[in-house]
Amino acid sequence: MKKLEKIALALLIIAGINWALWGFWDINIVSCIFGREWIDRLVYFLFGISGIYIVYRWKRKLLG
Repeated sequence: MKKLEKIALALLIIAGINWALWGFWDINIVSCIFGREWIDRLVYFLFGISGIYIVYRWKRKLLG
């Protein structure tokens, strides 16, 4: 697995944990850690780009 793919998967895991905590207990880990709106938006952007990258990579692997 490529290094970039590992980073993207780690970001997706963190994003999933953040959503689970927000859904169950209304705790936003990203906001708690960074606390600045522009940094939060950047982190969420990275989460989104990671998801797109992983879908693209896995689609290429599955379809050849």
